[in-house]
Amino acid sequence: MACSALQGLDKFDKCETDEECGLLGGNTTDGPTTDAPATDTSTGEAGCGDVRTDPNHCGRCGNRCAAGYSCSAGSCTCASPKTTCGGAKADAGAEGGVEAGADASSDASTGGGPLTCVDLSADVNNCGACDKACTFSNAVAKCTSGQCGVASCAAGFVDCDGNAANGCECPSDSCLTAQKLCGKRVFTTSTTYDGNLGGLIGADAKCQARAVAAGLPGTYKAWLSDSVASPSTRFAKATVAYRLVDGTLIADNYAGLTSGTLSAPINKTESGTAAPTSTFCGTGKITVWTSTASTGLPQLTATNTCNNWTDSASTGGAQWGDGAVTTSSWSMFCSGGTCAGPTFVAALFCFQQ
Repeated sequence: MACSALQGLDKFDKCETDEECGLLGGNTTDGPTTDAPATDTSTGEAGCGDVRTDPNHCGRCGNRCAAGYSCSAGSCTCASPKTTCGGAKADAGAEGGVEAGADASSDASTGGGPLTCVDLSADVNNCGACDKACTFSNAVAKCTSGQCGVASCAAGFVDCDGNAANGCECPSDSCLTAQKLCGKRVFTTSTTYDGNLGGLIGADAKCQARAVAAGLPGTYKAWLSDSVASPSTRFAKATVAYRLVDGTLIADNYAGLTSGTLSAPINKTESGTAAPTSTFCGTGKITVWTSTASTGLPQLTATNTCNNWTDSASTGGAQWGDGAVTTSSWSMFCSGGTCAGPTFVAALFCFQQ
């Protein structure tokens, strides 16, 4: 039975109610409820097609199914293997209004609630279940077989530990690949120097040279102060852990590093071997030029920093730390002496920035 026959209207006018279309008026036994022909050949205007299967007039004239849905038995449905996610109570009629109390899970029209037709096995916003979104730090997410994973890392980051749960957690140059640990590298130089380090710039260059020789990535600076600057002003204060090159934890971050106690001594070189020792501050001490308190602040004035690390004369003086301990003495252990070799030579603590 045609809609126009029920209404007494032009056959291309849309039905105003379900009853007028015959869907709810007991006329379903008379065959498909249509307004045929479906298109006015003179104007190109579409009429009301089969409301049982037409996604543009699903269940009643003008009720258009949302993208991704089909019309089956007069209801907008999500074809397998996709699933309807959302669940708002709303349904748009031919006039685009909202029919209160309609079940949007079975009638997904464009005027209704925020329903989506999704593949739970591959949709990153509905992965394995509706509204289960895949999100990871510094990463682009993916959904595979209903399981969240990392598709790619943001520029400058890597998934160092292989654990998708924490995303791409590590700066690219800070992944200790063999140990699958993220951390800024720390070492004591394998070589020792007199007090003429070439200033702070020269000391940093010595750290960088040792790192390059050992194949370590990144930029390195010496844990060293002069009368102007110190680690507290020179360092990029890491939020990730500081670690020896073998992965041993030194401190959780810069705040931990400057707390006064380390998790382990800085007793390994850039290549992971035992750090050099000396005797002028005591037998078996890993003596390191610092003139810096464990807080990262300068400990002494220019006259006690080998004249800002440019003096190798016997009249200078400095302070040293001990790489063999975890107490605050790691940064400041003994003082005095001279800046001249060969007796008063010491290593440097080097920190990746």
